[in-house]
Amino acid sequence: MRRVVRARFGCLLAAVTLAGSIAGAGGNGDGGGERPGPSSYTTYTLSGRVAAGAPSFDPIAGAMVTIGDGPNAGRSAVTDSTGSYTLSGLEPSGFTVTASATGFASDSRGVTLVRDLTLDFELTELPLTVTERASRHRFPRLANQIQGYVPEDALLLAMSDWDLLIVDAELTANDRARALGSRGTLRRTNPDLVILAYFSAADVIPRNTAPVNARFIEGLQDGWFMKDAAGRRVRLFDLGDGNWTEMLNLTTGVNDYLPGYLNEKVLSTRLVDGIFYDWINDNIAWLNHREPSPSGLLDIDNDAQADGDTRLNELWIAGTRAMLDHSRRVFPEGSVIVGNGGWVTGDVYDTRLNGMMVEQFLEGEAAGGEPFAWSAVMRSHYWHSANAQPPQFAFIMANRDGPGDFAFVRFALASALLTDGYFCFTNRSGAYGSDWWYDEYAVDLETGRAERRAEYKGYLGTPSGVAYNAADPRERLPDWLGTGGTGAEQRVWRRDFTNGIVLVNPTARAVSLRFETAYRKIRGTIDPGFNDGQTLTGIMLPARGGAILLNLAP
Repeated sequence: MRRVVRARFGCLLAAVTLAGSIAGAGGNGDGGGERPGPSSYTTYTLSGRVAAGAPSFDPIAGAMVTIGDGPNAGRSAVTDSTGSYTLSGLEPSGFTVTASATGFASDSRGVTLVRDLTLDFELTELPLTVTERASRHRFPRLANQIQGYVPEDALLLAMSDWDLLIVDAELTANDRARALGSRGTLRRTNPDLVILAYFSAADVIPRNTAPVNARFIEGLQDGWFMKDAAGRRVRLFDLGDGNWTEMLNLTTGVNDYLPGYLNEKVLSTRLVDGIFYDWINDNIAWLNHREPSPSGLLDIDNDAQADGDTRLNELWIAGTRAMLDHSRRVFPEGSVIVGNGGWVTGDVYDTRLNGMMVEQFLEGEAAGGEPFAWSAVMRSHYWHSANAQPPQFAFIMANRDGPGDFAFVRFALASALLTDGYFCFTNRSGAYGSDWWYDEYAVDLETGRAERRAEYKGYLGTPSGVAYNAADPRERLPDWLGTGGTGAEQRVWRRDFTNGIVLVNPTARAVSLRFETAYRKIRGTIDPGFNDGQTLTGIMLPARGGAILLNLAP
């Protein structure tokens, strides 16, 4: 459309030149004949259309078209639903006209008006800020993570179906970078997607040759590694085949070096919205109790003496806080910082972060008992979502070795929906990276049918309030989580949304519920056995079960 406008403008200049030549031929031929006064000027009309540029070319309603100078200065018009505008009664003159609209870059043109003129504008859409994008995420809010350095193109493109995506920082430095940023394939497909770059805050892979990691390792000083009492570097994560990552000591200068490096090498590319820090833990004392242990007892203060559990955790928390504070100082304003706290992490970092991930939902319960039970995990997740800096991206990651445990997916997703956080379900073994999709992720409210289409995401709308006891609405989930213990998982919880309800039964027995009105099940395409589209006035909710029910169609 810009080419059409330029062609018209070229014709207009030719018309103006021709008109001047004709005028000069009048009278005695010297162009000095009498000219009409201002009161006899013929007025003209400027009209046209304002639309978005490629790829949509959609009309923009409510755009403002304004004349900035000349005798018509201050005249303006607002586009209608078709993007059309009209400015009539304009004096012939040269002037500048500007089209502007919220969310778009303004466009100004020079015009010489000597006849009625059509002038179209195509405005370039401005990328939404991360806060604006987050505000458009309705429930269920979906998160995902890909851990590979060079994920397959098809898998990467599929990630545009989610709201929050975590990719490795290496993608900002290889050919997969074309998928990132405001003009990358991911956000061209889903303009509301928020993308974070993964980087570990606590360890490195020795001899890693991937460029972002390799340059980071080159800048590390030996004194910045965690040592045991014998002065040897502490091994943190088992990579298999006798290979381990080496642990960093966040009480040292690395807590300044790390944020500065990520700002310079990753965030400066403007391809991601922030950093996802792995290993943001409040407890490292367990490393002294590994059996068998790959390292000696930790010496966090570098005095050649093993440190006790309390001192280890206190100094580690202080160092991690310092690293996060420095990240806020050096990262670009508005950068998102999310941490991975593992199975359960307290609230010691929440106000410094935009959220924390609870990794491998309930995986620690069998091994650790009550400290990793549903109540403890939900308490941790609730803190992360309630206390984080806005915009908040706390999320629960649940895992299985395959996609088919639909009952567990429902239970984990429904649990996440009891808070304002996000939800991720992915593979348990190997590097994370699955595009598994479920009925509960996107639903056409008119038909009740599950559809993997962007326009049907966020179908629940927004919550009407906090989760409450399905048998006694006076009991609120946040209050029970705040009391400690496991009382919260002895009750069935409900949360109401604009377009439906969410139910969670964390108890060890099936519970029968009756409703105040009828609801309907989703018409599933992935799990039609449960999501059968039935209208219900009650439900038998299995032990460790969840359900998402829809309001009846209007």
